[in-house]
Amino acid sequence: MGEHLAPPRQARLRARIAFWAAVAVASGMTIAAGRIGFDEQDGPGMTLVVLAMVTFALLIALPFCNHARIDRDKRYVTAKTVTGLRTIDLHALTRVWRLRGPSEGQTLDHLMLTDRHGVRLAVNDPEVDAAVRKALRTGEAKVSAGARRRLDGTVLPLPLRVAAGVAQLVGSALWIMGILFAVIVVAGTVGEL
Repeated sequence: MGEHLAPPRQARLRARIAFWAAVAVASGMTIAAGRIGFDEQDGPGMTLVVLAMVTFALLIALPFCNHARIDRDKRYVTAKTVTGLRTIDLHALTRVWRLRGPSEGQTLDHLMLTDRHGVRLAVNDPEVDAAVRKALRTGEAKVSAGARRRLDGTVLPLPLRVAAGVAQLVGSALWIMGILFAVIVVAGTVGEL
């Protein structure tokens, strides 16, 4: 691999370390909240529960990048993420899907790329879209319907877009409530020990 490419093994290792460190920190906060108790709405126990929930929610941000670089041959996409450089081999794509959702008054819209080396990267870049489109002509990656629409430039009719937006909001709310419920149950169980 060239010097501007991140070795897959190193990228996977850094991602796993960050993931398990975040899980350990969030679990520690959950256990501490259970030991302290969270009877008061604004007490330290409830603060720890909320912080643990936010830590779990941030795990989805690990593969995101702001700017991606494509090599001259249009084979590798390299980007800096929270855990360092990651390089995706476009000739070895195994999965392409689209992640959309509300974010700070805008719409979050990223392609999630996974290659056969297990490296995952979330990209929002028209140049990368073009390179992925080209790579998919010869590759056999699984491509979600949403990713296919983005790559093909097609748009759903307005009623379906509204329904999809509502479904995303409900899904996000249920995901956050599920994490909160799990954290509270664990903290409550620990508090009873």
